[in-house]
Amino acid sequence: MKRIFVLMLALILCLPVMVSCNKEEPTEPPAPPAPSTDIKLIVSDVSEYQIVVSSDASEFEEDAAYDLRYVIKTLTGVQIPIVDDTAPLQDKEIVFGKTNRNSLYALPLDYHDGYIVCAVGQRLVFEANTAAMMSTAISTFVMEHFGVAIDSERIYQMPDRDDFSVAGDYLIYNDTAALYQIIYDGSYMQKRYSYAFYDGVKASVGRSNLLLVHTETCGSSPTITMTENSALEQGHWQIEVASDQKSLSVSARDYYGFHAAAKYLSKAIKEASAAYPFEAGAVLSGTHVELLEELEGSCAYAYDKQSEYRVMFYNVLWGNPEPQERNGLAATMILEYMPDVIGFQEFNSTKRGGAKGIPSLLASAGYVETIDPKVENMKSVEDGGWGIGGGIKVERDDGSVYYTYYNCVPIFYNQNTTECIDSGYYWYKNQVDAENKNNCGATDCASKSLTWGVFRSKVTGEEYMVISTHMCTRSNGVRGKQAEEAVALINELLKTYDVPVFFGGDFNGTIAGNNYKLFVSDEVGYIDIADKELATEHTTQVNTMHTAPVYNETKELVWPSSTDNAGLPGGSDSSVDHIFLTNEDSKQVDISVFGVIVDECSRSASDHLPIFVDFSLS
Repeated sequence: MKRIFVLMLALILCLPVMVSCNKEEPTEPPAPPAPSTDIKLIVSDVSEYQIVVSSDASEFEEDAAYDLRYVIKTLTGVQIPIVDDTAPLQDKEIVFGKTNRNSLYALPLDYHDGYIVCAVGQRLVFEANTAAMMSTAISTFVMEHFGVAIDSERIYQMPDRDDFSVAGDYLIYNDTAALYQIIYDGSYMQKRYSYAFYDGVKASVGRSNLLLVHTETCGSSPTITMTENSALEQGHWQIEVASDQKSLSVSARDYYGFHAAAKYLSKAIKEASAAYPFEAGAVLSGTHVELLEELEGSCAYAYDKQSEYRVMFYNVLWGNPEPQERNGLAATMILEYMPDVIGFQEFNSTKRGGAKGIPSLLASAGYVETIDPKVENMKSVEDGGWGIGGGIKVERDDGSVYYTYYNCVPIFYNQNTTECIDSGYYWYKNQVDAENKNNCGATDCASKSLTWGVFRSKVTGEEYMVISTHMCTRSNGVRGKQAEEAVALINELLKTYDVPVFFGGDFNGTIAGNNYKLFVSDEVGYIDIADKELATEHTTQVNTMHTAPVYNETKELVWPSSTDNAGLPGGSDSSVDHIFLTNEDSKQVDISVFGVIVDECSRSASDHLPIFVDFSLS
């Protein structure tokens, strides 16, 4: 059985298929077929046409008629009248749906449950059996003739037209008897999985053909139904093909399982001689590690920690787009990897709020923050500090005044595996110099700080330190001074805690930066774990920063930008996110994996990719 994927530009929920009505035939005999000449809808700012709908037309047919009239009026200034099919017959008509005009002409093909727009003589005919298909027909027609999306603001900026014609042999259609429908249960993550199928299959067929993604079956098209299955192992997927080949059931228990199934489906369609390569009754299965691309090497270690401990660092991008939606994506990704300790950056109040905040989303898995999130992190106003930006004023007994903010570089740990022995916060004193004076807002400076924590494994009793930091955005000189502060603090901490230190986060400095150069200098001697010689498996030599995600209007989801360059520009030498190791002599530190997580979820959640390290101590 061969199936093809057919053009679909509007992703609107389908309405039931409309049944043809028994209409009274027009009293006038059919006119002889007109020659195949252009249909001149507008000539010198005048139209001889009328738009015809049935006297009992469906709502979506009437809507489409008014939509087309509105576009033509907006772009030409001419308003074509809309009448029902009891109005006198004319040769020059635009006909929408099933009307008593249907007996006057034969459509050039059967469009099944899709749509057709065609010229028949001097008539222009629009027919479709669902709202989604009619919307697609109108959108396609308008785009082809005016070069603008029907719902775009550009429609008001286009130059007026005095004339508007349609080719006498014009024909567009969509035969949805061959259209796959991806059906999900309405939940947020299943919607994302569905669009992963959508994008993957669209790319694999090598054409612009799209799929339909929605929550209810429409018509008789083959369906791909998404089903969560907790009985499957993590990262595993299964596809079951119905005996009549009319549907596929795709099941997995988690993020990577569903995405692996999407990749398998895309690959199978691309490589098969037929567009539908699945045998009736087939049961197919696999795991998420089988089709990973080079940039996705770190994804092989989701659900599979390679050593006793896993520490992660992640800049989660405060602010827009859709911070709460991105919170869910970040939490989903973290729970696929289950680090023992994670250090965040840019973790402001939008990351914390309520049930949709990251702390709440991680709490069910056992994660808690090391210290109170309210911290003092502004200079004394009396010392020339800012004292602005929404901070909470604090007056101390000694009369000094400070402003507090949320800790933007918090550390969370998994209580099921780990206990926190001690933890603290440090706000960098160097925030502004001659290079960026008056160019650094209070909130921006408030986030440039570090949090440290000493952790003990509940299994082995071994201890290690994790430090999360975010350094100055705008000044290489300030970053160098902040690095000096960090080194001094770490030296003091090591006097009390003689343990290995994993110092990571967003340093806003590449290997050419003052801070990076200080850390790896002979004087300081920190080790960059991204060094290939250190980790047994260094899964991705990629840049950790990429194009910020956007809100995709079609999918109604936060999604990677069309210009997304995750992991590509400049490689790891251009990264500003690092993990440094120091005091490794206190214990033998064995690094098994250094990873940079590149996937749709991490690319949609932030403009930074998460980094992690798996290690053991002896």
